[in-house]
Amino acid sequence: MRSRGTAGLFQESFEMASEHPDKAAAAPPEDDGYKWRAIGIVIIGTFMAILDSSIVNVALPHMMAAFGTDIETIKWVATAYMIAYGVVVLTSNHLGIRMGHERLYIYALILFTIGSFLCGKAWSIGSMIFFRAFQAVGGGLMLPTGMTIITKSFKPSERGTAFGVFGLVILLAPVLGPTLGGYIVDSMDWHWIFLVNIPVGIAGVLIAASVLRLSPYSEAGAFDWTGLVSLGTALTAMLIALSQGERWGWHSTAVVICYTLSAVGLFIFIVFDIHIKNPIVDLSIFSNFNFSLIFAMSFLRAVCLFGRTIFLSLFMQTIMGYTAMQTGFYLIPGAIVAGMATPIFGKLSDRIDVRFLLVTGSLISAFSFWQYRSLSVISPYDDIFWPMLIFGLGMGMVSSPMMSSSMNAVHPRQIGVASTLQTVVLQVGGAYGINILEALINNRAAYHLQNQVESYTLSAHNIFGRSLPISIFHPAQGLKGAEQMYIVQYQQLAANAWAYCDAFVILTALSLLTAVLALFYRHQASRDGKPAHSEAAVEAG
Repeated sequence: MRSRGTAGLFQESFEMASEHPDKAAAAPPEDDGYKWRAIGIVIIGTFMAILDSSIVNVALPHMMAAFGTDIETIKWVATAYMIAYGVVVLTSNHLGIRMGHERLYIYALILFTIGSFLCGKAWSIGSMIFFRAFQAVGGGLMLPTGMTIITKSFKPSERGTAFGVFGLVILLAPVLGPTLGGYIVDSMDWHWIFLVNIPVGIAGVLIAASVLRLSPYSEAGAFDWTGLVSLGTALTAMLIALSQGERWGWHSTAVVICYTLSAVGLFIFIVFDIHIKNPIVDLSIFSNFNFSLIFAMSFLRAVCLFGRTIFLSLFMQTIMGYTAMQTGFYLIPGAIVAGMATPIFGKLSDRIDVRFLLVTGSLISAFSFWQYRSLSVISPYDDIFWPMLIFGLGMGMVSSPMMSSSMNAVHPRQIGVASTLQTVVLQVGGAYGINILEALINNRAAYHLQNQVESYTLSAHNIFGRSLPISIFHPAQGLKGAEQMYIVQYQQLAANAWAYCDAFVILTALSLLTAVLALFYRHQASRDGKPAHSEAAVEAG
């Protein structure tokens, strides 16, 4: 499977890699057209993989009915993917070095496409869970490998623009998923949420095979099996605890065991990492201050991005009464704003101090979350719409500079490690954002119901056309049974709405913390005065 590059180009690349491996990893192709073709190919696969995850969540109730299983079992369709994804992503850097990142990306796209076919043909809940884990092997390799291909294809001073385009994948796919998934499930069948990937995947493989310039095979050293088992165990145990904590109880024996295994696995990995020549994840990358700072900010961004997307969707469905498809449709304007802003600010980040964008974007995001603090049962769509547009602007301002800065901060030989860690932090941060906030919302809903609703005077005028002081614990005399039941349901919704507001206040604080961290980013400029972040690292290679 050879690309269209000339034999001379491959020979030159091979000699360069042999004599100066670090510079070879950093040197982007001279052909401007190639780098944009490469990013287009990366977008095809990664967009499909991220979109598929959000689409599957919409179809879970239909799968549950088709397989005759319960809600706790069907959740493992998503959990199995998340766990397999988190483990296999650890191998992406080693495999990318050994076989070339371009070749690995093609193989990953093939595996994801085959996995989609198998999921679409699953005959039982057990086979579905297994095939989803298989599909995650391809999905887990695509994102970090794609980020590495983009980084290698663009100069450091162009990566803001590149990741501005690539950022559309992360921002748009989760929002478009519910709408597309709802349409597919309603108009066709749940099997098609997987089968629709097949023609896209085949086309992506053929295009990638004909366009990407394949790097030569190279020696990557012995594979770090100890690191994979220890760090893989740590990630798996943590993700299981996060995904099942609400069901099992956060202080239950099972969850405590998971967190203990996670801590032990991480400890073993750290101890062995410093003695292994080619660790699966080189922790020395964290000695780079800028990368460590961006890593922490990326975690907070993942919590805010995924937490906001999931819980705003749930608020609109459970409190405002929209369907999943309607919710996805009504969230599209915010995604459009983010999609328009990301490339613009990505290009701008190549020309100005990224601290301005990171701080300003985080403050704008915090402001949008703060607007949701007063949502209620009777809030109109306008109360969702305008803060949603503001959030799209803020997230579009932050996403590309954060990705490009993390890549520009490290030495060229560490680009693969940086891509792996950025993918892991997106996965773990998203899991924390969804599951920890879900627990918070449930606890705060109970708190509001027991402590605040008692003293809350609700005007029944909006409900029954007359004003009556009503408490769930002391129903007003004279109300009919049906009216009392309606009030109980209404106040339960009100307690849930206040709990969502509390979650958005937490997200406000996390966005403000991101802005504070961004102030400490050490900006570096190249000799021509253009921001290059840590371009000196490239020259040092």
